[in-house]
Amino acid sequence: MNFSLCRKGLVFALFLLIGGEIEAAEKRIKWPLGPGEVRSIPARRSLPERYPKGTELEGVAVVSNEPVLVILVEFSDQLGTSFSTQWENRYFGTSRSVRHYYHEVSYYQSGVRGLDLYPAYENHGAPNDGVVGWVQITWNDTLGNPKTVHPWNLYGSNWEILGGGKVMDSVAKAAVLAADGYVDFSVYDQNSDGYISSRELHISIILAGYFNMGAGTPGPMTRGYRFADQYGVTVDGVTVLRWNIPGDSNSGGFMMDGELDWQQTAVTYDDSLVQVGPLCHEMGHDLGLPDLYDTDPYNGTSSGVGEWCLMGTGCWLSYTVPWGNSPSHLCAWCKERLGWIAPMVIQSDTNGVYVLRIEDNPYALKVWTDGNPGQEYFLVSNRQNYGYDSTLVSVGGGTASGLLIWHIDTLVISQNLYSNTVNADETHKGVDLECADQVLPGHVPDADHLDSYANQGDNNDPFYSGNNDHFGRYGNTIPDSRDYGNNDTYVDISNIGFSGYTINCNVKVASPPSVVSTYPSRNARNVPLNASISVEFDKDMDPASFTTSTFKVHASNSGFKYGVLSYNSATKTATFDPSSDFLPGERVTVILTGGIRSSSGAQIDGYIWHFTADVVGACTGTFQDTFSFFNTVEGVCTGDFDRDGFVDVAMVLSGYDSLIVWFNNGDGFFSPVGYSGGAYPRHVYSVDVDSDNDLDLVVSASGHYVNDGGVFIYKNNGFGNFTGPTYLFYGNLPGNIAIIDLEADGDLDFLITNGYYTNYHVFVYRNDGYGNYTAGEWISTGSGGRLISGDFNEDGYEDFGMLRSFDSVPVDSISIVLNDGTGVFPQNPTLHTYP
Repeated sequence: MNFSLCRKGLVFALFLLIGGEIEAAEKRIKWPLGPGEVRSIPARRSLPERYPKGTELEGVAVVSNEPVLVILVEFSDQLGTSFSTQWENRYFGTSRSVRHYYHEVSYYQSGVRGLDLYPAYENHGAPNDGVVGWVQITWNDTLGNPKTVHPWNLYGSNWEILGGGKVMDSVAKAAVLAADGYVDFSVYDQNSDGYISSRELHISIILAGYFNMGAGTPGPMTRGYRFADQYGVTVDGVTVLRWNIPGDSNSGGFMMDGELDWQQTAVTYDDSLVQVGPLCHEMGHDLGLPDLYDTDPYNGTSSGVGEWCLMGTGCWLSYTVPWGNSPSHLCAWCKERLGWIAPMVIQSDTNGVYVLRIEDNPYALKVWTDGNPGQEYFLVSNRQNYGYDSTLVSVGGGTASGLLIWHIDTLVISQNLYSNTVNADETHKGVDLECADQVLPGHVPDADHLDSYANQGDNNDPFYSGNNDHFGRYGNTIPDSRDYGNNDTYVDISNIGFSGYTINCNVKVASPPSVVSTYPSRNARNVPLNASISVEFDKDMDPASFTTSTFKVHASNSGFKYGVLSYNSATKTATFDPSSDFLPGERVTVILTGGIRSSSGAQIDGYIWHFTADVVGACTGTFQDTFSFFNTVEGVCTGDFDRDGFVDVAMVLSGYDSLIVWFNNGDGFFSPVGYSGGAYPRHVYSVDVDSDNDLDLVVSASGHYVNDGGVFIYKNNGFGNFTGPTYLFYGNLPGNIAIIDLEADGDLDFLITNGYYTNYHVFVYRNDGYGNYTAGEWISTGSGGRLISGDFNEDGYEDFGMLRSFDSVPVDSISIVLNDGTGVFPQNPTLHTYP
């Protein structure tokens, strides 16, 4: 077996030849910090990682009674100073004992539920009190020589890992052999397989001397470990301490701790036993739980779950010195794994959910998309200052309580359980606390105080009214409910109430309905002028949610369309029948807004697509020049401005600062109407800005002088009469405009270029739905060009791009900026440039 023992990059390896082969089983140890003298930042003492089990232990049954044997070991140069009755009380007493702790955290009721760790049968001293000792032993050093002294006195600190744990193994086997005269180990072989697993008998070995708590601990000392031997030792016809039991998913092994808590001596307390917290932590390992602090031996720079769990640093919580006399409860995941809680799965959006205090109620919520937890899920529990949790983390003043939201990744847990590195990666933990005071969004380094090792938890970590009362989707809250792939889970926990015995909240889990198919299809051409528009969804929809405000159809030459909406629940299909035909060749934009919802109430994410109406037979192919202007014409657009069924023409004349609308008489001839077009107009666009079913006009004028340019909106009264203009002050040299529905809310927004290749910015103006525009962010595009828009990656959101000409950078290219669905772009977005 290959034991790899790591301390800050130092690797020691022991290769044992097994049947001519080398079996590799890497086992890591993270070394602890020194003890904290006060309960403040930085973190208090951190237990070292012990060697993991060879195989994963199964969770404890809902009802389980398991024996514990405590062996007190002394040496020729270090005698025990405590009494067996003290250890009986520490392990099995009615208060502040290992047994008492696990009664509370497992909700123990005799014969009903929970875990009872009862004294093993033995006949040393007071019979059947579960304690054997003190016994003196002879153990073998790394060279196989027998020794009777305390290993620390021979090897010094870190003796436990010498020879790949060989010394610790030898001490443990010697302890079992010394106890064999008082214990019949064969009676604990419940499945008669010849091996004793930890589930059949928990073995705790206490060595005379001190529990190693880091800097300042006097010798001789012993670190707290849960370990197992490669082969074990055979007594009474059964094998004990073996880590890989053939045919059994449960490992054998032992716990080992030092006798005394040195800090009590340091503050004039009498010499006293190591506190219940560290002992309960080791018992957690013997039950199959991993460490949940950061165990990376090279860069363990986070706090893991901190003091919010016994398997983090919660084993050191206490009312006062000595630290560790009131360890925190196991976190919700540990309790779920051990079978002590069965979290309620929220299967649909639910308001007014009450979450009971978990300390004395086996209650938590399991939350994931559509109520289908899989590899990942959230566990929601209510932690209060009650019982062993009475001294929950207090950094920041007072004690801490509220709603804890745990992000669980079962794949990370299963892949890292054996190596005991479940929470070694702070950006992707197996068991992560979503801290309510997280400072950075997403799964990134130093996202919160636990990740940055700033503390071991504080009173702003829980969610509650008066702190952070909302855990939701990306862009809405920090932290947010994305999965580790940065995908939206649609989980939203809001209106979280005041911290107390019950905490109420609203929980959303329903994913939005998705579009399965459309007719006409995306970017379809030559669509019949009388075509209806239909959309198939993947979920049953609420028919009442389909309205002219949520299902909008905008045609480039005729504006927003009126029509009749219907819904077929059998096919999950909504259909829009326009009240008038499309005009030949016009580009049609269909906008489904977030107001459309499923029958369960989940709103869709906005969805947009385009198609082009048929042009076949609309033109003869013969053209006649009916009017002309010289080089003062800068921009031209078309549209049926007076709604008579004929396409009209609008143009801007820069030399005359004019806007001219040419109305089609229906015979190929046009009648002009003129308007002021602003200072040096360059572009004109037809768009229904106020959703009143007629086309308005938008003019971009670059200006004759500095800052006299602008964007002008001319609103149509429905009969081709334009009022205004409304002036959007923009500054010097506004360029061309992209008309785009950024948020898929049915309102057409503007993107406006700046400066004709001078400053190379794009400015955002958002429409309130009534044709009133508000200036938003500006976007740096790196170089000038003509704006274009469309759903380039076909995700249902409109993107924009820049067509770069010969004097742009890069030359003759197109740069695309993708819309992530929020409609908000960063100041310096990612540019996808082709070629």
